[in-house]
Amino acid sequence: MSEKVLNALDEKLVEQTEEAVRYNIRHYLILRNATQGDLADALHVTKGAISQILSGSTCLKLRHACLIAQALGISLSDLTDPKYLLKDREDTDRMLGKRQER
Repeated sequence: MSEKVLNALDEKLVEQTEEAVRYNIRHYLILRNATQGDLADALHVTKGAISQILSGSTCLKLRHACLIAQALGISLSDLTDPKYLLKDREDTDRMLGKRQER
């Protein structure tokens, strides 16, 4: 493969992982009945900083990802795992497919 193709694949993987991390932060906050404010307090950052991370408007540093995982009581692997995001997409696609069939 050409370097250009590999770079495009790498970029796509990075984007997918970042999306999974943002999704999982929300997912685990809900499971723990916690808010973005609770997470901000645990990390000693502002709610705005958490909002920027979740919106993707700021780049999440590995250090912060580790701290977020620790605050949520999960591993870094759990934080980056796309399984919940993919399951949610499958469920959404299935529901939309059923609506379109009607």
